[in-house]
Amino acid sequence: MALSFLSQIDGKYDNLIKQAYSNANNMTDKVAALCAISNSNSSIKGDLFSDFYAEYKNHPLVIDKWFRLQANDKSEGALSRVKSLAMHPAYDDSNPNRVRAVVGVFASLNMAHFHAADGESYDYVISEIMRIDKFNPQLAARLCEPFISWRLLDKDRQKKIKLHLNSLLDTKVLSNDVFEVVSRSLQN
Repeated sequence: MALSFLSQIDGKYDNLIKQAYSNANNMTDKVAALCAISNSNSSIKGDLFSDFYAEYKNHPLVIDKWFRLQANDKSEGALSRVKSLAMHPAYDDSNPNRVRAVVGVFASLNMAHFHAADGESYDYVISEIMRIDKFNPQLAARLCEPFISWRLLDKDRQKKIKLHLNSLLDTKVLSNDVFEVVSRSLQN
């Protein structure tokens, strides 16, 4: 927790966080250092994430964690980062854990960026739902869940989400799974 607080002070303690990461003798401590720096604009963040990936790239569940940390990164450029993660060689949209680690975490946990006023994140997640629905309807339906509570948001965001949900319903080849989640959300 102390490292997380220190990471928010304009790079002043980056060396301390890097040292904590480098001196860690287990994955849990390395992840703690990554967590600490993940929401910062630190210049060393990319290096630490690259190093972690290089060390654990042959461990799929650990790489899912690596994806989740970055998708939940609340620093600037979150949507661009998520789109880049979806282009990473280790990302596989046929692997539901990977999709949930990137798209699911972004939409359900990175609320400020997912609900950004411009609505671009809604566009991205809806397009992913439509694409994934063609080969994994259950996963696509699960990705709809962050849209379900749209009535709790301000009027502008409600309007945008409602338009996106209706565009899903207008899709010619929508699975029953997604149709059920979306239509129920719009009815309530």
